[in-house]
Amino acid sequence: MKISNRLKTIRDLIKDGSKVIDIGCDHALLDIYLTIYKNCNCIASDVNDNVLKISNENVSKYNLNDKIKVIKSNGI
Repeated sequence: MKISNRLKTIRDLIKDGSKVIDIGCDHALLDIYLTIYKNCNCIASDVNDNVLKISNENVSKYNLNDKIKVIKSNGI
């Protein structure tokens, strides 16, 4: 799975097996990567319905519906 340099920088800050809440989840790509390669437990959140739709599609594409929770939230 390819991720951007920006997401790679964030990835490098997160320890294996961490619990992560991704506020402003950017289509859940970081959450997917962290779940697959770093065994993290992720919640992907955003306020934009279109972003959430794409996030759910991406999570489904990688068969991670039971591992990544996608929610609508402003992070507060």
